[in-house]
Amino acid sequence: MAKRSLDSATSKLLTLVGTALAVLSLYFAKEILLPFFLAIFLSFILHPLARGLERFRVPRAAAVLTVMLLACGMIGSIGWLVTNQVIDLSGKLPEYKGNLIEKVRAVKGATRGRIQRASQTIEEIGKELAGDNAPEGTRAGTSNGGTGNEMAVGEGTTDESQRRADHSPIFDYLVRSGLSMGDREQDNGDAVEVKVVSLPPSPLTQFQTWLGPLVAPLTTAGVVLVLTLFLLLQREKMRNRVLQLVGSGNLRTATEALDDITRRVSNLLRMQLLVNSLYGVSVGVGLYLIGVPNAILWGILGLLLRFLPYVGPWIVAIMPISLSMAVFD
Repeated sequence: MAKRSLDSATSKLLTLVGTALAVLSLYFAKEILLPFFLAIFLSFILHPLARGLERFRVPRAAAVLTVMLLACGMIGSIGWLVTNQVIDLSGKLPEYKGNLIEKVRAVKGATRGRIQRASQTIEEIGKELAGDNAPEGTRAGTSNGGTGNEMAVGEGTTDESQRRADHSPIFDYLVRSGLSMGDREQDNGDAVEVKVVSLPPSPLTQFQTWLGPLVAPLTTAGVVLVLTLFLLLQREKMRNRVLQLVGSGNLRTATEALDDITRRVSNLLRMQLLVNSLYGVSVGVGLYLIGVPNAILWGILGLLLRFLPYVGPWIVAIMPISLSMAVFD
């Protein structure tokens, strides 16, 4: 019995360690694996379209190129729309700044007033409790003769502190430092003012500055397109290589299983894309009807982020809600 529990704990620990190592490997290899997974995703979606064109006796190369051009045009149009919407939203943000500041001030004022009232109430309760617990003679002495004694003690303390400050070494050091600074300012009266003028950047530097942030996304997009094109053109060869890796013991069963998996995954991704497209259109139209700015941007983001399970729709909901708080009174 103890051996079984030990084996179960060991297997759970090994599973946890293996999962952690797999996640770490995926994280550090994301620059290589991300384009590969995106290419597989696109090839599963575009494969039925290319196969449909081939049924009309279109050569495979022409069918794949046609499908790839259509996909690139659609992706480019979506990217152009998103870029224009982001630029438009960035230009409108200063207009919403005043409204957002007023709302933040109103929230802070209401919260601060409640906190101050609560603290005053707690202070009053504490004073009442302290007054009830103090002896009567102490309260009477404090109310009658406490003022004169406090004034006398305060005057004596002030005179003594003044005498100590006049003869303290810190006071002497500050006086000497002030005199030396005054002499230094008089010596620097004839100093020459120097201005540093920066030269305007050259056209090549400006071009590098503009193009620098786009190098990594464009490189990733190029790698994804090349891999997708290769997977669509050589899909039978890729399938045969996978079958060779699996083994040739029962080739017919393995081929049918692989074709069935490919068909099911392709149908699933196409249906997911269709559902996400309807979701994005619904979000965009709904936000446009209620007057939220840049509804097209939120609709496209809804289409894309819904591929993230559980988290994606919440991210899409948070962004327009935050913008509506800044826009509407």
